[in-house]
Amino acid sequence: MMRKILAYFAFCALALSCVRVEPELPVGPEPSDEVLADLSVCPSALEMEGGSKAVSPLDPSVENTIANLWILQYADDGRLVKQEYIDESYVSPSGIRPLERPVLSLSLQARLVRSQGSTIILIANMGGTHAEDAEWPSSSAFKWGEHGGGSLYDLGRKLFSCSLENYSGDHLFMTGITEIDVTDSGSAVPVNVMLSRLASKFSVSIKSTVAGLYSNVRLQMVNCPVKMSLFPEELPLAAGTDLVEYAPQQVCPAGTYLGTDSFSNFYFYSCENLCAEAGKQTFIRVLADKEGTPVSVDLPVSSHRTTFRNTNYSIQISLK
Repeated sequence: MMRKILAYFAFCALALSCVRVEPELPVGPEPSDEVLADLSVCPSALEMEGGSKAVSPLDPSVENTIANLWILQYADDGRLVKQEYIDESYVSPSGIRPLERPVLSLSLQARLVRSQGSTIILIANMGGTHAEDAEWPSSSAFKWGEHGGGSLYDLGRKLFSCSLENYSGDHLFMTGITEIDVTDSGSAVPVNVMLSRLASKFSVSIKSTVAGLYSNVRLQMVNCPVKMSLFPEELPLAAGTDLVEYAPQQVCPAGTYLGTDSFSNFYFYSCENLCAEAGKQTFIRVLADKEGTPVSVDLPVSSHRTTFRNTNYSIQISLK
């Protein structure tokens, strides 16, 4: 019995002596599917339409600023492969906070998924603005994969609810799109995107040519859409069901007469209106008391039957 035990241990020792123990090599990081990108973002110039410039247009540093930003990356097959929300709390890979405060233009580093033929979409000033509306992007409640359908085509066709009545013009909703190959070339991928405002702007100047004639003067925007698409939409809104009238804005109260020396300036914003159907075009209504008699005048805001995003419509009104 003892000989069998000794033989067993001898066999185990022989077996162990035949095992070659390789030195443990350090495990390096696996190749990443993401690459660093340098994004350069700025708003485009506002297109102008109208017979004359507004007397005192809004300061571009107000309505052009970027307060927050969505970065969406779609692969060449339309799949959403990357989404990132940038606000004042975001820290870039380089360790800086690019949006500590609203800015006119933005340079930042972010990571994008390696992909040929990527479509990069930037959406500014939507996050958190309409947090009570689940359709709007927000850093906590909004998921593009859910509401956008995870498809670039679906996202482009989707209409988002948005009323711009009484909107002050600060941090206008903007979007930009570019197509690039996201490849690892050893340096950060440059991505340059020009943002376009999703809203139409109406700069209205009004005065009277006769002193003491018009009182209780009000301006009202009529047939303003309350839905918009992220990209220029070629189809009109269905039968004008999404058109509303804004509440009249007071120019001068009852008992006070509209001045003749200089124009009073007002600004309105609306989603673009591509509905050319009769009676569905956006227009401005002037309401007033003329020598005690209520009067109303409807004025077109555009030389076309439609109004477009990223366009300033300048309307100068002289009441006679």
